Amino acid sequence: MVTIVIAVLIIIMLSALGMGLFFLARTPVEGDNGGSLARALTWRIGSWIVLFGFILISIKAGWIEPRESFQADTSKQFEIPTEQLAINSSDGMLMLTAVLGTVIGILLVLLGRKGKQMWMWVWGYGLVACSIYLGITMKYGVKLFTYF
Repeated sequence: MVTIVIAVLIIIMLSALGMGLFFLARTPVEGDNGGSLARALTWRIGSWIVLFGFILISIKAGWIEPRESFQADTSKQFEIPTEQLAINSSDGMLMLTAVLGTVIGILLVLLGRKGKQMWMWVWGYGLVACSIYLGITMKYGVKLFTYF
């Protein structure tokens, strides 16, 4: 039963994605302001959210079980093996990453405002916030969150 529900949701998602591609590729009809495309993509996103929620509920209810490789070992959750650590990394490289992230984020915000693209604003502000947090953490050792 669970497999059938998941398969139906994936088919709905793929068909909505195909319809979105169709509405995107066709020549615009006079009076159509892209509502068909938006509706098709809304169906795709909605079906994805329902699928994700159904999978989480199925795991919690015990209807499906994740494979052993997906189950986390909480005893070593935050331990990085020494062979996976970067040999040449340094605090200077992380600080450079923070500075470049801030500059790129500011550029995204400015370009987004000029082109009236809200997604660029959101990504830009998010990148600036994360980069400034990384820089403050590297420079002063202040941690606002427990594990970050």
